[in-house]
Amino acid sequence: MATRALQADPHGLTKNQHFVSQVEQRLNAHNPGARPENQRIYEFEIVDRDRHQVRLVNPKGRTISSSLSMLDLFSFDVGGNGVRANLERVFNTYEDRIGDLTTKLLLAHATRSSEINQEVFDLFVAKMVNFIRNPFSVAKVLNTFGIMGQHHPTDPQVYAEYQRILTGRRPHQAHLCTELGISDQQYEEWLRVLFMLLTPLANGQVTMLEQALGALFEGRDHALLTPTLLSGVCCRTAAGPSRCPKTAT
Repeated sequence: MATRALQADPHGLTKNQHFVSQVEQRLNAHNPGARPENQRIYEFEIVDRDRHQVRLVNPKGRTISSSLSMLDLFSFDVGGNGVRANLERVFNTYEDRIGDLTTKLLLAHATRSSEINQEVFDLFVAKMVNFIRNPFSVAKVLNTFGIMGQHHPTDPQVYAEYQRILTGRRPHQAHLCTELGISDQQYEEWLRVLFMLLTPLANGQVTMLEQALGALFEGRDHALLTPTLLSGVCCRTAAGPSRCPKTAT
């Protein structure tokens, strides 16, 4: 799906960042005919998790623009002028196709068509992106993909952007970590994992996430991330950039 050398948006001004995209939420809006800025989605409170009992919080729902989002959640370097390096552009690569993919899948189901292999895979990738960007699943993400936090890109241009996660200014970090109940180390490692999984590490190459899920779909290897996938485009952070093999261009 993502094959060009995407970078976190260096001109990002988006502060309110969604961990479930507005595009996907609008597919579930209770007033889909309304203007996008007025669309709302129902919010439910868990009453009894074991018995699967929930309660509707507000019969009018809440605006999608303010739902399932947090301030500067994915910003890893915030400038004094409000410009922030974040992962919004990377996420948009997947978000932009969710509506079309969902429509094709529903149509195929209605017509009993099986000619949707690529669409099923692309939608599965998009749903997996939802999982890894969910701030309430940080521990699970690190348990599943933590190995990526131990590596960094070998491509000099991509590595320069990646370094901003290590050295960037994040005045929001302490508040976010307190709200999410995670440590500074977990938050930084999560940002590193997101970057490594979702940013193409070489020109013309799909992301590490898509490579791993592709191998899983094709039954080539049941391990999500293998040494074969990691070779060439990234190496262990402990080695340092000067000791990485210069194989990526």
